Amino acid sequence: MSKEFKGTITSQYKPSSIYVTFKYLLGKILYFWNVSIKNGNLRLFKRNSILYSNPLNHFLFYVKVEIKKQLLFRKNKYFELPDPTDSYVYMPLHLIPESTTFVKAPFYINELNIIEQISKSLPIGWKLYVKEHQAMLGERSLDFYKKVKKFPNVKLVQFNYYDDPKPWIQNAKGVITITGTGAYEAAMLGKKAIIFGDVPFKLLNGIFRISSFEELPSLIASFGTIDNIQSCAAYIAATKSIGMDINLKFLMSEGEAILSGDKKRSDKYQEGIDNLLEFYEKAYMKHKI
Repeated sequence: MSKEFKGTITSQYKPSSIYVTFKYLLGKILYFWNVSIKNGNLRLFKRNSILYSNPLNHFLFYVKVEIKKQLLFRKNKYFELPDPTDSYVYMPLHLIPESTTFVKAPFYINELNIIEQISKSLPIGWKLYVKEHQAMLGERSLDFYKKVKKFPNVKLVQFNYYDDPKPWIQNAKGVITITGTGAYEAAMLGKKAIIFGDVPFKLLNGIFRISSFEELPSLIASFGTIDNIQSCAAYIAATKSIGMDINLKFLMSEGEAILSGDKKRSDKYQEGIDNLLEFYEKAYMKHKI
């Protein structure tokens, strides 16, 4: 697991304790009390329910999410354990909505439809292993899981069977993802992958960017190991030569705190902003028409 996701829901493989969940929901109660009652936004909701959400319904949504999380992190009827005898294609689901799908692959955001098309394209005897994204746990409808499980050659696998996505890829015939870095990881592990959007790592040998579902059967049938060490090495070298080490998560959280008046602009923050500006300026000057 990349250090980028350390401490986030993406790196969580065990359910939160009841105490942590209760504390989180208590924080939501205080938040809605401050926003709706203390700051008077409840009156705005009564005047315009389109622009302002019902605070009670909003809070109940978080309660439902946490209940479903507690269910899905444990053994349940929706997720299955992997079978070591299965020949499978690995498909990690996305966090939706997000720019990685809505911007880079706007015509391929219906994951259920993609699963159906892959199911129709698999060689006889192969399975499609679908793994949920941790950040979608509790937020995605349980009805989605029920529909996925109706496909006879598709398994919705227990996402926390491994505490790292690497074994899923290593044991797979190949990887299919809309635009996820699972394809990049597959290439680094010598496996082929299919993507549906334009991402930088589509330059790697063994990663195929398709524009029609009709391409799926032949590309999936070609899945297997690939010797692309030189391609991966060249990609990493190019990335290091033109890229910059910028902590976007820090800049976003720090910038939000500065705008809200909770923090003052620090030298570290300013340095990060300057580096980000320099990066964009270089890219613009290099590629402007």
